[in-house]
Amino acid sequence: FHEILHSGAECVLALRAFPGLTVAAINGVAAGAGFALALNCDLRVAADTAGLAASWADVGLVPDWGASFWLPQLVGYSRALELVISGRTVDSAEALQLGLVHEVVGPGEVRKRATELAQRGTSGEMVRQTKYLLRRGMEGSLEASLAAEAEAQEDLFAGDDVAEGLSAFCDKRAPLFGGSKK
Repeated sequence: FHEILHSGAECVLALRAFPGLTVAAINGVAAGAGFALALNCDLRVAADTAGLAASWADVGLVPDWGASFWLPQLVGYSRALELVISGRTVDSAEALQLGLVHEVVGPGEVRKRATELAQRGTSGEMVRQTKYLLRRGMEGSLEASLAAEAEAQEDLFAGDDVAEGLSAFCDKRAPLFGGSKK
C-alpha cells in the first residue's frame, strides 16, 4: 500500500509540473484515486452520464493523491468535507454546478472535447506562465502576484508568440504560435 500511495504522489507531482494543459476526460464514475487524479488536472470534461465520488470513507480511508489539497480549493471546505464524509457519487450536472468539472458533453464526445482543449492553438509558453501565476496567486499576496505578472508579461512580450498574436489580431486570423524567443 505504501508503494501505491507514493507512486500516486509521484504521478500527481508530474501532472503539476507538466507545462502544458492537462485535461481529464471522465466517461464513467471517477471514484477514490480516479477522482483524485481528475482533480489534479487543469481542466475536467465529463460525460453527461458520468459521476465523481470521494469514496474513501466507504473503505475507512482519507483522501489521497492530492484530493485534500484540490477538493477544498474547488468547492470550499464544508462542501469538500461533506463529499468525503458521505462518499456519495455526484452526477455530472451537480459536478458542473460545484466546479468539479468545467464542461459536460455527451458520452461520445468526452475524449474528442478533452483532446480539443489540450491541443488548442494557444501559446505553450503562455499556458505555462498562466498556470504558474494562477497557482502562485492562490498561495501568495496581491503584491507578489503583481510582481510575478509583470515579470511574465515582459518575458512573453519578448517572444515570437506575442508578435504573432498581435499580427494575427490585426489581420483578423487565428494565430500560429510556435513558442520561440526573438
